[in-house]
Amino acid sequence: MGRFKCYKRLSQQRQELPLVADRIMESPVAQAPNLTEEQEQLRIGFSRLSPSCQEVLRMFYYRGLSLSDIVEQTQYNNTNTVKSHKSRCLKRLSELIKN
Repeated sequence: MGRFKCYKRLSQQRQELPLVADRIMESPVAQAPNLTEEQEQLRIGFSRLSPSCQEVLRMFYYRGLSLSDIVEQTQYNNTNTVKSHKSRCLKRLSELIKN
């Protein structure tokens, strides 16, 4: 619960930047110096996700956008669709990390 309060507070403090394809490639996930074993597993698992999963997870966790903000910036119809897609992506990422 505290983690989500931190995410919410960070998202309120951040400036919203438009999603640019060039900036995606510059994300910390693409650069991997001195990562712990868990971080390396996460990086590898994340790279195996579909591009749509990577985009949704980046927007929600890295950029701190709300579900409604993600709907506005993508082709999704409503927040419930984004929420379920994000949930499936996290489940898939969890499976990839465990294997």
